[in-house]
Amino acid sequence: MTYQQFLKILGDLGVPAYKYLPDFFDQIFDDFEYTLEDLEEKTGKSVITLRRYCTNGQVKYQSKYPYIVKGIDIKEKLFQEQLASIKKRLKSISHLHDKIQLILELLGEDEE
Repeated sequence: MTYQQFLKILGDLGVPAYKYLPDFFDQIFDDFEYTLEDLEEKTGKSVITLRRYCTNGQVKYQSKYPYIVKGIDIKEKLFQEQLASIKKRLKSISHLHDKIQLILELLGEDEE
């Protein structure tokens, strides 16, 4: 599941997505363009790691000198990295809400 699919499903169910995402997700705006230094400050990931994401094709970039990355593109990568912890957050409250159980089923239980 992609970050955008996750947002759509939660939105359709009326569940606020940012409660289940790491705090830095709400500090990164989808359509903004960020330098790696900006993203290092917001995410805690080093510039070297962020550059590696770009050079390995894990994150799409707008410019190489300097690297410029759209917020939505880094969020997609970081969502995949955070998926296990997002599932744990959802599982911890799944008893409170039937919609959470549906989201967990859509995310898939096979990855831990």
